[in-house]
Amino acid sequence: MNAIQRMERVEWITEYIKHDSVTHAVDILNQPFVEKYIEKFNAPYLLQPFGAPTCRELGQILAFGYHCNIFNRDPISLTDHEVGFPNWVYAYTIKGR
Repeated sequence: MNAIQRMERVEWITEYIKHDSVTHAVDILNQPFVEKYIEKFNAPYLLQPFGAPTCRELGQILAFGYHCNIFNRDPISLTDHEVGFPNWVYAYTIKGR
Protein backbone atom coordinates (compact mmCIF):
# COMPACT_ATOMS: atom_id res chain seq x y z
CA MET A 1 0.00 0.00 0.00
CA ASN A 2 1.42 3.38 -0.96
CA ALA A 3 1.41 6.60 1.07
CA ILE A 4 -1.61 8.02 -0.79
CA GLN A 5 -3.69 4.94 0.04
CA ARG A 6 -2.61 5.09 3.68
CA MET A 7 -3.57 8.78 3.88
CA GLU A 8 -6.98 8.04 2.29
CA ARG A 9 -7.59 5.52 5.05
CA VAL A 10 -6.43 7.96 7.75
CA GLU A 11 -8.82 10.58 6.33
CA TRP A 12 -11.69 8.07 6.41
CA ILE A 13 -10.87 7.21 10.05
CA THR A 14 -10.74 10.92 10.91
CA GLU A 15 -14.21 11.44 9.45
CA TYR A 16 -15.48 8.34 11.27
CA ILE A 17 -14.18 9.70 14.58
CA LYS A 18 -15.76 13.11 13.93
CA HIS A 19 -19.18 11.90 12.81
CA ASP A 20 -19.83 8.26 13.69
CA SER A 21 -18.00 7.65 16.95
CA VAL A 22 -20.02 8.38 20.09
CA THR A 23 -16.83 8.73 22.17
CA HIS A 24 -14.80 10.52 19.45
CA ALA A 25 -12.23 7.74 19.81
CA VAL A 26 -11.65 4.41 18.08
CA ASP A 27 -9.72 1.25 18.84
CA ILE A 28 -9.15 -2.15 17.26
CA LEU A 29 -11.79 -3.82 19.45
CA ASN A 30 -14.60 -1.45 18.44
CA GLN A 31 -16.64 -3.91 16.38
CA PRO A 32 -18.81 -1.45 14.37
CA PHE A 33 -15.72 0.64 13.50
CA VAL A 34 -13.60 -2.36 12.50
CA GLU A 35 -16.38 -3.88 10.40
CA LYS A 36 -17.03 -0.58 8.58
CA TYR A 37 -13.30 -0.21 7.85
CA ILE A 38 -13.11 -3.76 6.48
CA GLU A 39 -16.18 -3.19 4.31
CA LYS A 40 -15.00 0.21 3.04
CA PHE A 41 -11.48 -0.88 2.07
CA ASN A 42 -12.00 -4.61 1.50
CA ALA A 43 -9.27 -5.14 4.10
CA PRO A 44 -8.11 -8.63 5.02
CA TYR A 45 -9.33 -9.87 8.40
CA LEU A 46 -9.74 -12.88 10.64
CA LEU A 47 -13.10 -13.59 12.23
CA GLN A 48 -13.10 -14.08 15.98
CA PRO A 49 -15.53 -16.20 18.02
CA PHE A 50 -16.94 -12.97 19.45
CA GLY A 51 -16.20 -9.26 19.20
CA ALA A 52 -14.43 -7.39 16.43
CA PRO A 53 -12.62 -9.24 13.66
CA THR A 54 -8.83 -8.96 13.72
CA CYS A 55 -7.64 -6.56 11.01
CA ARG A 56 -3.87 -6.05 11.11
CA GLU A 57 -4.07 -3.47 8.34
CA LEU A 58 -6.31 -1.27 10.48
CA GLY A 59 -3.85 -1.38 13.37
CA GLN A 60 -1.07 -0.40 11.01
CA ILE A 61 -3.09 2.51 9.60
CA LEU A 62 -3.96 3.79 13.08
CA ALA A 63 -0.27 3.66 14.03
CA PHE A 64 0.62 5.43 10.77
CA GLY A 65 -1.83 8.24 11.61
CA TYR A 66 -0.28 8.52 15.05
CA HIS A 67 3.27 8.67 13.67
CA CYS A 68 2.15 11.33 11.14
CA ASN A 69 0.96 13.43 14.10
CA ILE A 70 -2.70 13.21 13.05
CA PHE A 71 -3.94 11.03 15.93
CA ASN A 72 -3.31 10.95 19.64
CA ARG A 73 -3.17 7.52 21.18
CA ASP A 74 -3.62 6.52 24.76
CA PRO A 75 -3.58 3.05 26.26
CA ILE A 76 -6.85 1.96 27.79
CA SER A 77 -7.03 -0.89 30.25
CA LEU A 78 -9.50 -3.68 29.61
CA THR A 79 -10.90 -5.23 32.75
CA ASP A 80 -13.30 -8.15 33.11
CA HIS A 81 -12.56 -9.42 29.61
CA GLU A 82 -12.75 -12.87 28.11
CA VAL A 83 -9.74 -15.16 27.76
CA GLY A 84 -7.79 -14.28 24.64
CA PHE A 85 -8.52 -10.54 24.80
CA PRO A 86 -5.62 -8.19 25.46
CA ASN A 87 -5.26 -6.44 28.82
CA TRP A 88 -5.04 -3.07 27.06
CA VAL A 89 -5.33 -1.43 23.63
CA TYR A 90 -4.62 2.00 22.25
CA ALA A 91 -7.57 4.38 21.84
CA TYR A 92 -7.06 6.88 19.02
CA THR A 93 -8.45 10.40 18.94
CA ILE A 94 -7.90 13.29 16.55
CA LYS A 95 -4.99 15.49 17.58
CA GLY A 96 -6.08 18.96 18.68
CA ARG A 97 -9.63 17.98 19.60
